[in-house]
Amino acid sequence: MRPVKDFDKALSLLGDSKVDPRSQAVIEAFPYELPSGITKRSIGQVNRLTITHFGSTRIEIILNSPDEGLAVLADAYYPGWKAEIDGKPRKIFIVNGVLRGVVIEPDDKILTFYYSPRGFPFLLIASVLSFLTCLSGIILPILLRKLQNVQNRKGSIPVDTI
Repeated sequence: MRPVKDFDKALSLLGDSKVDPRSQAVIEAFPYELPSGITKRSIGQVNRLTITHFGSTRIEIILNSPDEGLAVLADAYYPGWKAEIDGKPRKIFIVNGVLRGVVIEPDDKILTFYYSPRGFPFLLIASVLSFLTCLSGIILPILLRKLQNVQNRKGSIPVDTI
């Protein structure tokens, strides 16, 4: 695993014949963000991961690795994706310039990626408030008209009493 500071450096390394992306990952990260010793070794054994759910906003993977390492999902990195391992948040790294990767440990069981854009809670609240405003614009005039009709009836004199 080769940590680099940005996309340009990753691209430069991937174009170098010394780096084989099949056996070594180029990861956009500072060395202190990765477990010690993990950056020194190449991928020795490729462990198969089992994808149990693959949806547009959620991906669930069963891990089966006896060692710490990097689980790379061959899916484009995009802001807004989050990762959890066994329910605990994990950082997603950009691998080989475009892919998503998460550092895994031997005891990790289930890796979940889910899409949760940063502005989503704000947009949800704004949508609910807009809906309620529109609804009140429809219901309020109807209620006011009914109230006005009731008041008009109370103030009028019945025809049969004249």
